[in-house]
Amino acid sequence: MRNNAVAVPMAAVEPGPAGKFVYVVDEHSAVQPRPVRLGAPAHGLAVVEMGLQPGEVVVLDQQDQLKPGMSVQAEEQALDPAICDAAGRGAPVVNPVRPFVLRPVATLLLALGLLVFGIGAWALLPVAALPQVEYPVINVVANLPGASPETISTSLAAPLERQFAFINGVQAVDSQSFLGGTFIRLRFALDRDIDLAAIDVQSAISNAAGDLPRDLPAPPFFFKENPADRPVVVMAFTSDVMPPSKVDAYADTMVVRRIGTIPRRVARFPGR
Repeated sequence: MRNNAVAVPMAAVEPGPAGKFVYVVDEHSAVQPRPVRLGAPAHGLAVVEMGLQPGEVVVLDQQDQLKPGMSVQAEEQALDPAICDAAGRGAPVVNPVRPFVLRPVATLLLALGLLVFGIGAWALLPVAALPQVEYPVINVVANLPGASPETISTSLAAPLERQFAFINGVQAVDSQSFLGGTFIRLRFALDRDIDLAAIDVQSAISNAAGDLPRDLPAPPFFFKENPADRPVVVMAFTSDVMPPSKVDAYADTMVVRRIGTIPRRVARFPGR
């Protein structure tokens, strides 16, 4: 409770058009309405921070029958000693908003400081157009020469997909069946270790071996892939007057070496 604040019973406080008020009994036993400013209640009592002095007498009941200047007979009403003792000790009332309301200038300066600090911190945030994130992706390839896409889908891709569905951390399984083979892409959760996932994929392929066609020329194989390593720019060179060997030599000596001076990774794929 604040110093110089007065605690009165809640029944003494009345609402009015201009705010809260109490009826105060003066030295002539006449009542006068007195506007008050209240703080946070404490121990069941209304805390009057402004408008009432210690020792003044207030009306506790039948306020609706009173008029300013009306004479009343004051009767002393004792409060519970436990409540009085608690109010006298004045347990502190914590209001975290109050310091900011009482100091608007300091609050404004603090808000401006936080705004400037936030803009400066935002400008210093590291942002990469192509962040180095390793996505755990494994591709599985299986070939059955001469088989139609429908046969590949039912007899080759389906048994493998059933086994891959039991691998821990798999988020998506995409397959493409074409003439003579199938391509299956397994995408794992970002927190999944790609090396451990490769072990699980090898085990799933081994478990599906009994359901695969017996005339497979080779067992299915897999390889790890990071989608972030895919080329951003692909350049192709053709010529109507130069043989492929000279086109390849031109691309290697004139283009690839100059592009290699750029501080980025450049991969070269041999031409045909």
